[in-house]
Amino acid sequence: MANWFGESSRSVERWVDSYYEFGPLGLKDDDKSGRLASLDADQFQFLLREIAATPECLGYSVSRWSGKLLQQHLQKHYQVDLGLRQCQRILRELKNSCG
Repeated sequence: MANWFGESSRSVERWVDSYYEFGPLGLKDDDKSGRLASLDADQFQFLLREIAATPECLGYSVSRWSGKLLQQHLQKHYQVDLGLRQCQRILRELKNSCG
């Protein structure tokens, strides 16, 4: 699952440790430059449900997800900036895991 976030398994372990130590506030990113925060576990599960539906169900004018559309969706609805390649990888991995 760590690769879905574009992070190492060690980073995810640190998130879990921080959550256990500080609760939800432990997952809050410090203000820093660079890439915006990744999705938290709840947001990611919600996103998976959104991706399982067609983009049309969410008001988009296309019937299939693309990396570019996922990238725009994440920026608009989650304020998360992921690279195009990372979004394409997420879609590919989801497709491969679902058959």
